[in-house]
Amino acid sequence: MQEYDYIQIASLQHYQYCPRQCALMYNEQIWADSYHTKAGDILHEKTHQERIRYEKGVRIETATTVVSHRYGLMGVCDTIEFHPDTILPIEYKVGKSKSIYEVDKVQLCAQVLCLEEMTGQSITQGAIYYNQEKSRSYIEIDEALRSLTVDVLTNVHKLLFNKELPVVEKSKKCALCSLVELCIPDLTNMAVADYWQTMASEVD
Repeated sequence: MQEYDYIQIASLQHYQYCPRQCALMYNEQIWADSYHTKAGDILHEKTHQERIRYEKGVRIETATTVVSHRYGLMGVCDTIEFHPDTILPIEYKVGKSKSIYEVDKVQLCAQVLCLEEMTGQSITQGAIYYNQEKSRSYIEIDEALRSLTVDVLTNVHKLLFNKELPVVEKSKKCALCSLVELCIPDLTNMAVADYWQTMASEVD
């Protein structure tokens, strides 16, 4: 596998949110910011300010590039704690846990797959820090989560390799997507004439 075939760990999150969003971003190179994306950028900038430090014998690294040649993955870990007997990756999120989103777990597990390959160590746990709650949730990296993560990354590889642009599956998530004005889910899922007739009736 060539380096240009590698996918970004972040793309797994976008794919799980919406395959079309993922394709627009990584196949069509389309991007737009929203309040949530800018808030995430600010949080990660703060997290990454101090690259290496030590606390009570634990080496803490931030903004560490990780890669898996086996899975064709690359990305950046927000924080990695190197304990004497284990490695703990920590992913930072802006909002609340809400019983922990599967998408967040998959992103964390993808980091684990990279770290295990790079270090040769088995990692059984990671953590997600939700900034709005100011709390850290520990996640078990079990076989079910590993299998889900591999399935997602396989689908992303296929989506990007084939240059696919999936049709819209409109849902409540569309209103929260920063690309909604560029994706235009209403226009995509109906005839153009029907779309403009709908818009005209709303104006009236």
